Amino acid sequence: MSGYYNRKMTTDEAKKIDIRELQRRQSLYCGNTGELSWRNSRTKESTGTISYQVKLDCLVFSYRAKRHNSQHWQDYEVIAPLTYTPCNYGNSRVWFKCPRCSKRVAILYVNIQIACRTCQRLNYLSQQQTKGMWQDRDRMNKIREKLNWPLYQDVLFRTKPKNMQYKTFYRLVKEHDFYEMRYLYSFGATIPSLFAKLDNVKKNLKRVATK
Repeated sequence: MSGYYNRKMTTDEAKKIDIRELQRRQSLYCGNTGELSWRNSRTKESTGTISYQVKLDCLVFSYRAKRHNSQHWQDYEVIAPLTYTPCNYGNSRVWFKCPRCSKRVAILYVNIQIACRTCQRLNYLSQQQTKGMWQDRDRMNKIREKLNWPLYQDVLFRTKPKNMQYKTFYRLVKEHDFYEMRYLYSFGATIPSLFAKLDNVKKNLKRVATK
């Protein structure tokens, strides 16, 4: 039993470039140059630096990176086009256009290349937690099927199937308890967000009822 499943990196773990933050800093005037850097949240050590130059209709990013399984640094230059949408009260809002798929986004993520969340195959943390939760539940239920235990409900009596060796039985019980504990822990972590969504639904229903 490995106890692990393959997972994608989450947006919280990736280096990100937020166009809204650059706009708030008033850094998007043509000809401006600057530098973005990231640090490890625990050790505070630098984990990356990237330079940028603002042009009329794009940002040009320059940086160095190592490809996977390579010891050699390579220089990269990536052009991220800019696009604008009008705001309700005048002015306009600026967006990136993903250098790979041209989708309009507020955030680009830095790996070897610079691209949007979809192109980088990143999950939101909540997606990762939910995906892991259902995988743990399915693995738990597969073991229950082998043990002839009920699915999707509490197991009140942990009986050994006829003709199954005790060594196999105890191994399966141990694996079952591992996945059951992980599933229940993950499910418990989603409860606050479920209550928050229910509160929003109640507020919307009240708002509709008072119209």
